[in-house]
Amino acid sequence: MINRILAEGRGILAEGRGILAEGRGILAEGRGILAEGRGILAEGRGILAEGRGILAEGRGILAEGRGILAEGRGILAEGRGILAEGRGILAEGRGILAEGRGILAEGRGILAEGRGILAEGRGILAEGRGILAEGRGILAEGRGILAEGGGILAEGGGILAEGRGILAEGRGILAEGRGILAEGGGILAEGRGILAEGRGILAEGRGILVEGQETL
Repeated sequence: MINRILAEGRGILAEGRGILAEGRGILAEGRGILAEGRGILAEGRGILAEGRGILAEGRGILAEGRGILAEGRGILAEGRGILAEGRGILAEGRGILAEGRGILAEGRGILAEGRGILAEGRGILAEGRGILAEGRGILAEGRGILAEGGGILAEGGGILAEGRGILAEGRGILAEGRGILAEGGGILAEGRGILAEGRGILAEGRGILVEGQETL
């Protein structure tokens, strides 16, 4: 039996559990969320949000850009490109990250005190856009992605995946963890929590949806 939710879009959800919202596409052979874009999520868990592309054979997040994330874990955000056969982050630029671990952001080099990436550690990335991955911390007053860790993502849109935390005052996706998504539209899936003051989908878990519309 296939458990599924398909809201505000056309598409196919086959051989797995998941949510396909506000877009056309195919979610096959795995669990995951495909929101606000067209694309294919196949053979793995992950999130494909706000862009077109393919996420295949691995876990990861592909957000705000076109591209392919294949055969590995990683994040491809705000740019076009290919991330293949390794772990890593490709953000805000075009290019190829293959057969290794690493970070490719806004070209070549490291950027501090503004836009950038804070990976594999604890810390604070405030007042800018960026990615905080594989660690605990706070990402405030900007857009970004906080993945694989506990923390707070406040006052902006973004994705908080695979961890506990709070995503407040913005739109986004909180997946595979416990937490609160308040004052915005979004999806809270595969966990317990509260989705308040907005429209969205709460699936495969216990929780409360207040002052909004629920689609099941």
